[in-house]
Amino acid sequence: MASIMHKYKPEDHDGLPSNVDENPHLRMTRTGETPPPLTTQDVNFTNAQFPHAHIPTYRLFGNVAEVQETVLKRLARNKIILAAVIHGGGQRYIRRSPEKVDEIKSFIKSIDLEGIDPRDRAVEVYLPEMRKENDRNRFGQPWTFFVELDENSVALAKYLLWQEVFAIHSALSFSIHPIKDTEEQPWPIIVLTGKAGAVVDTPAAKLEVLASIKTALWANADFCHFAARQVAENWGVHGDIDERVKAASDALDLTCVTAEATGSERPVPAYLLTGKPVANDRDGHKTWIRFFKTAGQYWRGAYCLDVAKAVVDCKLCKEVTHCAWDCPLPKVPGWAGIEPEVVYSNPQVVSDAKTAADGSSRAEGTSSAPATATPSTQAKDIWREAKGAKRGGNRRGGRGARGAGRGARGARR
Repeated sequence: MASIMHKYKPEDHDGLPSNVDENPHLRMTRTGETPPPLTTQDVNFTNAQFPHAHIPTYRLFGNVAEVQETVLKRLARNKIILAAVIHGGGQRYIRRSPEKVDEIKSFIKSIDLEGIDPRDRAVEVYLPEMRKENDRNRFGQPWTFFVELDENSVALAKYLLWQEVFAIHSALSFSIHPIKDTEEQPWPIIVLTGKAGAVVDTPAAKLEVLASIKTALWANADFCHFAARQVAENWGVHGDIDERVKAASDALDLTCVTAEATGSERPVPAYLLTGKPVANDRDGHKTWIRFFKTAGQYWRGAYCLDVAKAVVDCKLCKEVTHCAWDCPLPKVPGWAGIEPEVVYSNPQVVSDAKTAADGSSRAEGTSSAPATATPSTQAKDIWREAKGAKRGGNRRGGRGARGAGRGARGARR
């Protein structure tokens, strides 16, 4: 087939990106029908509106034992099953803080809504059972607890989903998400990084990179046929192949973010490419992403931009459009929950991340904290390395070697 570029120019970006109003990553909590208000005078969480974290259901069950997943989905036919995504959660949190199950359960049972009798409700909270365990992977899945409510708790469930974010104290905050039968795929596609000066946050630079990406994709006949077929089936967009490929490409957008270098917690400036998914199913979405990754690198003038040398994934809220140091939740006034500085092996990376966007960067059992320990002490005990842990492993250069040691080892996924 003839290239789409005989009809459209990849550098044309007037009026784009399209479909922005459909982006689930830009939504806020407290949308839709307002539930009955709280009646209690003492509100034990940050009672505010927050940015919404878009998490597809398949990620909520990531690394959850298959039997448990099956049972929970079967229970959902007759009862209400919700996902409580623990901020800063992962395998280490599960091992060191199993008592948080009772704390979450007590908190949910304490929520009083106007006109609703809390005595009639039954609440259960389940720890996830892991398929594969690895305590060194601190933030590895699963990071979801599961909440079971009975038929008397419909109003409570609506409130939990409407509020979504519950920041209780510095060792416990979480977000409530529904378990859906249909998936809404995430919009992030690839992360691009390069040497100093490669990532520049200017409109001209971002348009140049977008044009480079479109040029590569439009020259790929397989991509064009796939995209054209998908937007016709899933978006209801019709016309010739070129028109449908352009429709898919028009939704692409590029933003500058501070990413984590792969295998470490080192902040690096990066471009994050996003776009409306052309496929509704997970396999089709993976195929869509694969087309963008195949090139391995793109170019902005003489600067090479590598694919997949960094990741954008929040250790706090589990959103995939920012890292924990840029998480918007702790920036909401009155935030009482987990802070980014606590979850990183080296808290210095949070301040380092503030300069990375300008092109510079620097480099099992129950909780050991007693039940009476302050939330701040509990938080440090959950995420920091034990005092007796060996430092550095096989790294070279001793303490002065950046990008290795505790920070790199602890962040492996």
